[in-house]
Amino acid sequence: MQNFQNHVNEILKNHSDKRIFGFEYGGQKYWLKQPEFRIRGGLLTKLFKRNPKKAFDYEAKKYEILCAVGLSVPRLVLRGQDYFVLQDAGEPLDAVL
Repeated sequence: MQNFQNHVNEILKNHSDKRIFGFEYGGQKYWLKQPEFRIRGGLLTKLFKRNPKKAFDYEAKKYEILCAVGLSVPRLVLRGQDYFVLQDAGEPLDAVL
């Protein structure tokens, strides 16, 4: 797991500007997610979540809870203060529907 953590740290360093970044490790696809960037100012502020960090933490918690009760959701494999990593779960739902 330490090698995986080191790999994620490299991705964070090289792709800090990306909210979602897909990568492969050990033959498996993963998704690194970071909080949305908060933009201050009139109209733009209203278009983005008011508290991106809170929304981000809530999203990570939802994955943990849904996985714990046995629902078919992407597995959260690593979580840091400002990121989490999900194991790829296949086709996105909107592509299937």
